[in-house]
Amino acid sequence: MPVYDGTITKNLLRTSLLKLLVDKGNKVIIIPPSGKYELYFKEFSGPDVIVEDIPAYRHTPSEFLWTGLFLHSIPTRFMHIRHSDWYWNQGKYLEYFATSLLRLLGHIKLWQRFLRWVQNFEPIPHYLYEIFDKHNPDIIFAPTMMLRDEVALMRIARKRRKRVVGMAKSFDNLTSKAIPRVFPDRMIVTNLTGVEEAYSLYEYPREKAIPAGIPQYDIYASPSILEDREKFLIGKGLDPKKRTIMYAPAGDWMNPTDHEILAMVLDAIDSGRIQNVQVFLRMHPAYESKVETLKGRQHLIIERPGQHFGILKTYEFYQDDVINLANTLA
Repeated sequence: MPVYDGTITKNLLRTSLLKLLVDKGNKVIIIPPSGKYELYFKEFSGPDVIVEDIPAYRHTPSEFLWTGLFLHSIPTRFMHIRHSDWYWNQGKYLEYFATSLLRLLGHIKLWQRFLRWVQNFEPIPHYLYEIFDKHNPDIIFAPTMMLRDEVALMRIARKRRKRVVGMAKSFDNLTSKAIPRVFPDRMIVTNLTGVEEAYSLYEYPREKAIPAGIPQYDIYASPSILEDREKFLIGKGLDPKKRTIMYAPAGDWMNPTDHEILAMVLDAIDSGRIQNVQVFLRMHPAYESKVETLKGRQHLIIERPGQHFGILKTYEFYQDDVINLANTLA
């Protein structure tokens, strides 16, 4: 099981899933994110859980080529909006017409099949062959079906006549992230809409798609993890006697004006136009935002959840972080 980021770890490995698999007599091989072998070995390694180290991840020109082809060929209105935003609105007209051509080709199923066929000529890193042949797994599980090493392991599994289970990591993966590069034997999707998207967009058989819901959110419905409001706010350095606004920016890549909006809210509080109010600013765990420049303003408490390792996108979410999020939303 290749693991790309801390979100996959939170939603799969730090749940009851790993114990369930082991208790049923399975052996699980985990390939952790680059640079996190020791962290994952210490947390997950055991008699029936093997953590494999791999060389530091290096992006290649061909990787960017394949990523672009399978991304821009997605035949959805959402990608039309993206192309307009990314290229036309930025005056990048050549890029707009090139990506729009790919999107139009994506409506042709023969083009999709051609992409899946021609990618088989892309070399597979030798260390993935070594790991596969060392353990000879019965099933390859690909939690995103998009990333280079996942796709490579799916391709090896096909060559070795092993089963492949893939998962659409999020509800919008099939419409905005990539055309499935290798068809798995079973595809886990969020709901029945995902089943229909896989079929209508890519001809993936309906009977092979499994609508599994979003089980990582089950814990948020558990009253046992919720704290008393007063205790929670005091623990954050907030005044429980005041009304609280939670502001959660998505990051400058999505909304670059968040700092201006929040500054106006804080100005209104400072001037007395909004009274008896404080702001709890919960940063996105993975993305930068200029709202952090407001640090030090009165009536403002800032929190960036998760544990980070050098750069933001390397974050990990542990059980305490999940419980903290549930209480923040309660």
